[in-house]
Amino acid sequence: MQMVPWTPVFVECVLRGWRCAVALACLAWSVGAWAVPVREGAPTVVFQAGLASDKSVWRAVLNALEPHVATLALDRPGHGAEPDTQAPRDACTVAREQRAQLQRAGVKPPYVLVGHSLGGTYQFAYAKLFPEEVAGLVLVDATPPGHWVRMQAEAPAQAALVKVMRSVAFSAVDRREFDAQADCFDQLGLDQPLKVPTKVLVAGRFRAEEKGAFEAMMLRSRPHWLALTGATALEVVWDAGHLIPIDCPEDVAEAVLALAGQPEVRIALPAVPAKDALPVAPGATRAQVLERLGQPTETLTAAEAEVWVYNHRVEVPALLGFLPVVGDAIDLLDWAQRQRHSHEVVVQFDAQGVVKRIKRRALE
Repeated sequence: MQMVPWTPVFVECVLRGWRCAVALACLAWSVGAWAVPVREGAPTVVFQAGLASDKSVWRAVLNALEPHVATLALDRPGHGAEPDTQAPRDACTVAREQRAQLQRAGVKPPYVLVGHSLGGTYQFAYAKLFPEEVAGLVLVDATPPGHWVRMQAEAPAQAALVKVMRSVAFSAVDRREFDAQADCFDQLGLDQPLKVPTKVLVAGRFRAEEKGAFEAMMLRSRPHWLALTGATALEVVWDAGHLIPIDCPEDVAEAVLALAGQPEVRIALPAVPAKDALPVAPGATRAQVLERLGQPTETLTAAEAEVWVYNHRVEVPALLGFLPVVGDAIDLLDWAQRQRHSHEVVVQFDAQGVVKRIKRRALE
């Protein structure tokens, strides 16, 4: 979801509940850095995950990029198989640690840096500190500077929950990263925009619990990245929540390739199993969509797109949530069942009212 483009995946999991944590645990299937050999004369693409996450979040993106560019996904100290450190956890220190990792690995610049959530903040810091080494920067629903201060002032209910979870659920290194997320911005010259080609991807889907104050805050704060980086526009990934690398890895991969000198490459969407086949395909008209899917649950309109959302959620009776133990057990069983049924269909139209993309997305 997006409630976390600042301290991300883990806090997002906190807000989604234990279910998201289980899903992320299942993703962590490897240790060490993931690398595809360097290609002579081409930039190496270097990835940073968000708070309480590791390189496994990039698995689908790396698979998509493997035929095209050299990639390197690293874990920070205290994540994945990397031992913890007592060094400061501010963005400037993390950026310098990444630079040392690259040097030890013999991976020379230029780099295209990619960061998700708080990892985006770290990659931005690297690009500000060492711009001569950076060929491009891809921010994936990244945590903008000042996010936590803004959240406490503008979305206090969500901030209160995060404070509780910081105390009871964050690991020691995650607490230190969280607390230090704004510590070195005074070293980065934020009054001058970054002089590195940048793409800023942001999530198009807000969860029900993010509606209201948090969503409004995010919509106000996202454009700050444009002033900080010099990027010309936010690129909204309409059929993704905060976990864009998992929801829509093809969008991340294409953004990377555009900055790595291969803008013509298109990454195919994953094949849809027959049981999940949709009655509408790219090329259909609005009238055909209405005929086959009916009126949308939600309509989103932006300068570059009109988006229709069809929400299909199976809900557990609210009363069960008040029954201790029994309610939890029933909720657990119901969750497993809902993963097969709760979903949304996101239909994107072009300027002529023709479907250019349609995707089924599971709801947590």
